[in-house]
Amino acid sequence: MNNDFFTIEGSFDGANWRMMHEIKGAGTTQETQNYSLSSSNPMQFEYFRLKQTDYDGGSSYSDIVAIQLIREDFSIFPNPSNGQELKVNLPSDDTGVLQILHSDGRIAYSRGLSGEKYLYLNYLNLKTGAYIIQVQQSNQLQTKRLIIH
Repeated sequence: MNNDFFTIEGSFDGANWRMMHEIKGAGTTQETQNYSLSSSNPMQFEYFRLKQTDYDGGSSYSDIVAIQLIREDFSIFPNPSNGQELKVNLPSDDTGVLQILHSDGRIAYSRGLSGEKYLYLNYLNLKTGAYIIQVQQSNQLQTKRLIIH
């Protein structure tokens, strides 16, 4: 009844909300209405709610819905490796940083990321042992273990 518009809101933590999109409502109707929205950045939020606003400015909120987002992981090949060459498939082509760390946290290799989706790392000269590869992109830090034989 008297539905002016819907506002789709998103949140990282379920407490602080940002407007994602506004969709025009159907006013007053007995007919079933279907609405849909595809987010241009689905990794941005994990909680969602719908705000319904009437023509007179009154509003109400839906229940909060938690969405388990599927985040693409990065991969490295080969692993185990000989320490000379690696292929890294990144989760996105966003800017960021890739680091290979010794098991004690010292940096063995580091480079900035600026639009690559795939990296070919050559002449690394990594010694035998266990390493951690970190990829930081889009406010996410992902890690994988790398074995050099």
